[in-house]
Amino acid sequence: MRAKRPAVCSESGVSILEVLASAVVILLGLGAIFGMNAQSLQILRKTQQSAAASQILQERLEAMRTHPWPDVSRGASVAMWLASPASSAADLADASPVEVLSVCPASSPSVPNPNKAAFQVERRAGQSNVLQDADLSGERPLLVDASITWQEQRGTQQRRLRAIIARDGLTRSGIFGSAFGRVAPASSP
Repeated sequence: MRAKRPAVCSESGVSILEVLASAVVILLGLGAIFGMNAQSLQILRKTQQSAAASQILQERLEAMRTHPWPDVSRGASVAMWLASPASSAADLADASPVEVLSVCPASSPSVPNPNKAAFQVERRAGQSNVLQDADLSGERPLLVDASITWQEQRGTQQRRLRAIIARDGLTRSGIFGSAFGRVAPASSP
């Protein structure tokens, strides 16, 4: 006859230390995921603000191109239409944006402009103010320097855009044939 062997219990157990270690690893992984999510949201917000600022500047320059010359070449006139917000301003409204349009006569390096007149208009908190006024309606091409500054979590950000706006547009009588385009042919006697 065979002898009966005693029953061996071969159950494996998990100690409390192993459970705690795995819980810590899981919590660290979840913390890293939430941290990356928060950082991604900050990057997304910063990108959205930068795109909105660029869009606002582009809208302002397009508005200058579509307004009549007297509304573009005088500081007080620009301040009147600059008072209304750009259509994409809502995306940047909580960042306290400050728009500044600086306009001066455009001059070529080869043709210095002795006229140093310029105007500067600022839009802050929904109000438009003329910082420096001038009447440039007698000038043909104008150099427009548009900038927007806004606040974000890590400090102040700024975008700038420069353009030349001509009274006659980019036509033969405007920029074409001037110091900004192809040089006009000399007239023969």
